[in-house]
Amino acid sequence: WLRFHFLFTSLACAISQKLGVFEAKRAPWHEIAKLSLSQVGSVAFVNFSLLYNSVGMYQVLKLLNIPVICVMEFFWLGITYSGEIKISLMLL
Repeated sequence: WLRFHFLFTSLACAISQKLGVFEAKRAPWHEIAKLSLSQVGSVAFVNFSLLYNSVGMYQVLKLLNIPVICVMEFFWLGITYSGEIKISLMLL
């Protein structure tokens, strides 16, 4: 099934690009490698979380990822968010 997922995603991206939905851009390999490693790590930690926690705790931790990432981006990258986004994050 995983092969079908990748095949469908590749086809959908190719068709979307041809239709002008987005423009493909080149990125340095080290930036792509960082993104790839973070995605692999994310999947691994999600699986570990499910292994050691209840499903309810897993859902809470997954939901808390969003505000934690926003705080990390603020301190490490100086990224700020609008007041509306901050208020919506406080609801989490």
